[in-house]
Amino acid sequence: MSTILLFIIEMYIGYNVHFKTGWDASVVWDNANRIAFLNSDGLNNGYYSQNPNNMLITLIAAMILKLNSMIGIFRGDDTYLALIVVNCICISIACYLVYKVLKHFVSKQFAFAGYILAVCLIGLSPWITIYYSDTLGTLFPILIVYIYIWSGNSKWKKIMKYIAVILLSAFGYYIKPQVLIVTIAIFIIDMCYALKKDNRKQIVCNVIILLGMALCFTGVGKCLDTAYERAGFKINPEARFGMTHYFMMGLNEERNGVWAAEDVNISGGCQTAEERRDMNMKVSVQRLKDFGIFGYAKHLSKKLLCIFNDGTFAWRHEGGFFQVIYEEPNTCAAPFIRSFYYADGKNLDRFMLFEQQVWIFILGMVLSAALWHRASESMKNSSVIMLCLIGITTFEVLFEARARYLFLFTPIFCVTAAIGFREAWIKIDIVLKRVKNI
Repeated sequence: MSTILLFIIEMYIGYNVHFKTGWDASVVWDNANRIAFLNSDGLNNGYYSQNPNNMLITLIAAMILKLNSMIGIFRGDDTYLALIVVNCICISIACYLVYKVLKHFVSKQFAFAGYILAVCLIGLSPWITIYYSDTLGTLFPILIVYIYIWSGNSKWKKIMKYIAVILLSAFGYYIKPQVLIVTIAIFIIDMCYALKKDNRKQIVCNVIILLGMALCFTGVGKCLDTAYERAGFKINPEARFGMTHYFMMGLNEERNGVWAAEDVNISGGCQTAEERRDMNMKVSVQRLKDFGIFGYAKHLSKKLLCIFNDGTFAWRHEGGFFQVIYEEPNTCAAPFIRSFYYADGKNLDRFMLFEQQVWIFILGMVLSAALWHRASESMKNSSVIMLCLIGITTFEVLFEARARYLFLFTPIFCVTAAIGFREAWIKIDIVLKRVKNI
C-alpha cells in the first residue's frame, strides 16, 4: 500500500514538475519521437554510432509513445508523462524490493527503515522526471539481487533462478552496462564459496552458468541488432566510443574525471575504432605518467568526492538541463513543488540539504555494515551486495566519473545501510546496557 501511494505521489510530482531537458536525454526523446511518429531517416545516427548503448532506451521510449498515442492518455506537452509513468513504476518497485531483500537479513522494522531511506533518496528524487538509462535501469540491480537470494531449494527452482538472473543481466546490460557488475559479483562470490568448500560440482556449474551467460548476451545482442535495424538505425561500428575512451576521460585532471569536451574531440577525431583505441591508450598512459603515484592518488580522491559528495546525484549539472519549461498546470501545487527542484526555486537549498543528510547517513551505515556485519547464515548473500558496491565504486574511480551514475545502485546502498543501521543499533544498545550497569 505504501508503494502504491508512493507511485501516485511520484506521478503527481512528475505531472507538476516535468520539463524538457538537454544533454543525452534530449537526444533520446527527440529520436524516440521520430521513430514513433516521423521518418526514421532523420535519426541521429552519428550520436548512436558513438553511444550505441542508448539505442535500446530510445526504442523502448518509441514503443511507449506509440502505445500512448493509440490509447490517447497524454497529449501535447504532457506526452512526456507517458515515459515518466515507466520511470515511476521502476523506482517504486525498486523501493519495494529494498524492503523485500532486507527481510532476508533483518527484522521487518529495520527492513521498513531501509524502505523509508529508499523513498527519501530516490522515491522522491526529481530524477523520476528524467527518462534516461539511470532511472530506467535502477530496477535491474536490486531485482537481480532479489531473485538471487530467493530461497529456491529444489533443483529446478535454482535453475530457473539463474536463468532469470542471466536474462535480466543481459537485458539490463544493454540499458546500462553497469548492471553487469551485479552479475559479476554473484559469479565471484559463488565461485569463492565453491572453491572454499572444494565443491567440484558447484565449480563446474558456475563455469556452465558463465558460458550460458555469454551465449545469452550474444543472443540478446543479435535480437536487438535486428530490432534496431528495423527501427531505422544505421550504425557505423568504427565510430563507437569504447571503454578506452571513458578510461581516458576518467584521467582528465582539469575536469576531475567528469565528462570533458576535449576528450570527446580527441576520440571523435579518430576515423576507426582501432585508431581510437590506440589514441585513447596513448593519452591515458601519458596522463598516468604526468600524475605519478601521489598525483594519481590525489586525482582519485577528487573523483571520489565528485561521485559521493552529492546526495542529489548531480541534479541540474548536465548541459542545458532546463531546456524547455512548460506552463504550470495549476496555480498552487505546481509552483510549490517546482520550488524544491527547479534551479531558481526558493526551497531548492532545503531539498538539497535534506537529500545530502539522507545520503551521508546511508554512507555512514554502509560503513557500519562493512565493519560489523558477520551473520554466518546470510554472509554469502550480504557478500554479494557489498561486492556490488565495491564494484560500482571501482568502476566509477577507473572510468568517467559522475554522481548520477551511482543512482542505478542506490537501492543496494539502502539495503546495505539498513543492515549497517541494525548493526549500529546493536552496538549502541550493548554500550548503553554496560553504562547502565556501572
